[in-house]
Amino acid sequence: MAGGMPPSLAAALEGGGSRGGDVPAPALATAVLVYGELREEALALGIPGHAVPALALPLSLVQVRAATDLLQRIIASRLSSNL
Repeated sequence: MAGGMPPSLAAALEGGGSRGGDVPAPALATAVLVYGELREEALALGIPGHAVPALALPLSLVQVRAATDLLQRIIASRLSSNL
């Protein structure tokens, strides 16, 4: 995974893998990069891969944002449990 984005997600972005076409590609790409960085952080914190929300193709901005929000809550929970 380069830059926090699995190759399949990178290919989907390059190939217009988003639903609807209403979302500008840069907005979706940015959202996926943020998700990828959070995913790497979660795994580094010891959160098991099966607990990390997965993104399904075709991508949508709503789906990526929902997965990112859930992942942020999972990370916050892990951090607060280690206090």
